[in-house]
Amino acid sequence: MVASRRALVRPDRIAKAHKAFIGRAVGWLRFVGWLDEPQRVRHPHTAQVAAFVAWMRGNRGLSEETISGRRIAVDEFFLWLTPSGIPLSSIGITDIDRAIAAKKSGATTAGYLENLRTASTHGATEGLGDAQPRVHYGLVWTLTP
Repeated sequence: MVASRRALVRPDRIAKAHKAFIGRAVGWLRFVGWLDEPQRVRHPHTAQVAAFVAWMRGNRGLSEETISGRRIAVDEFFLWLTPSGIPLSSIGITDIDRAIAAKKSGATTAGYLENLRTASTHGATEGLGDAQPRVHYGLVWTLTP
């Protein structure tokens, strides 16, 4: 009888249950403040991302989930951009194509581009941009370091 019960429990269900348990446990530990999370990788545009997050939260009144998704996309872009040494003011179409190809977030390409466009627009309105914004893929690239 024990052997027949084991046959009913498929390995893929065990893996899913294990992953769900770990996910819930980590979420709970994070909620109560007991989770020691690793430090995020930094890039030279941390202050600009923080200003962008504050703007989305304060001026736009966006939900924390939306803010988190946009921050992840912008951080991912800056992490990709930093080693290349390309200044924001000189980003071209091929650079955006490379960033799209390298993206790791689960966002769609359209969503990823929309998040970057929103960040770029924010930079322009906050006086962080060039006098001559350039448009690629419908994005206005005006942020400068």
